[in-house]
Amino acid sequence: MHFVPITVVSSAADRHSHVAALSVSTEPLGLVFLSKISMMLASGRKEDVRMYATVLAQAAIDISVFLSIQVLVFADILVRVWIGTSANQTTWPSSGLSS
Repeated sequence: MHFVPITVVSSAADRHSHVAALSVSTEPLGLVFLSKISMMLASGRKEDVRMYATVLAQAAIDISVFLSIQVLVFADILVRVWIGTSANQTTWPSSGLSS
């Protein structure tokens, strides 16, 4: 039993692949920091590691708060862009996306 047509599912899967592709862009950052922090710990520079980790955590929190506010403000537009303009009350019966 399907709740939506397969065309809607394939469209959502396509959108999900775009989000997954965007998330790959943060992977190199983690790899660089992992090797840098490993070298610093091996040379006994624990205070420098603590400082870099604190700065990185604070930057992540700041960016997360900023982006969360932006998503809340522009949620309607983002959902319409992500799902597409073809989404209406018959496609997504439990949402208020129809205009």
